[in-house]
Amino acid sequence: MQFPFFRIPSQLVSHLRFKGLSADAKLLYGMLLNRMSLSAKNGWHDDTGRVYIYYTAKEVCAAIDCDRNKAMRLLAELDTGKGIGLIERVKQGQSKPDRIFCQADRCSGRYRGIQPRHCRVQFTGRFFRCKEQVYFPNSVAALRTGAACAYAPKAV
Repeated sequence: MQFPFFRIPSQLVSHLRFKGLSADAKLLYGMLLNRMSLSAKNGWHDDTGRVYIYYTAKEVCAAIDCDRNKAMRLLAELDTGKGIGLIERVKQGQSKPDRIFCQADRCSGRYRGIQPRHCRVQFTGRFFRCKEQVYFPNSVAALRTGAACAYAPKAV
């Protein structure tokens, strides 16, 4: 029997930078990343090529079984403006949901000081793998198979 599950980057658990992040916020971030992979498959990207999602406070309430105030606190905890910077919310206008951009590179080896050698990125369905590192896509341009690693040295 198979069960659906959410992938949560291990950096959210092990890195000191994320120790202050609540467990509910980490779970919500995993849910946002799951939704982001679906949006990437469906071609939801802005003019600059970044993948975005819509995840309203009402959806957060239903998914985590909490009230609206807690849902807003969790989103603020992850936001670049008020929180740790794992997501960026862009207002769309009155009575329209915010566009959410997951800043997945904030969980990658860049914060551990690890710079993998030049390599090619392999798309494995939901995320990219580069040597032992795992990167989540944040742009449609990166979805092309064989895209260069974001941490590879740039050609001069």
